[in-house]
Amino acid sequence: MCEQPLTAAQCDEVEKAMREDAAALPPGSPMREKLLQMANDYRLLADFKKTVLRRVH
Repeated sequence: MCEQPLTAAQCDEVEKAMREDAAALPPGSPMREKLLQMANDYRLLADFKKTVLRRVH
């Protein structure tokens, strides 16, 4: 199976969707906390990809 890496913009979209999904869950829910942590990870990944892209160009 060949997977394409996500672009920074796609990471931003995934992060936004995860935050929206988490907002629909009750506060303190383990699934909400997991989604928020994953959203934060995608935010960091997007920021990293943007930094790398700026330094390369």
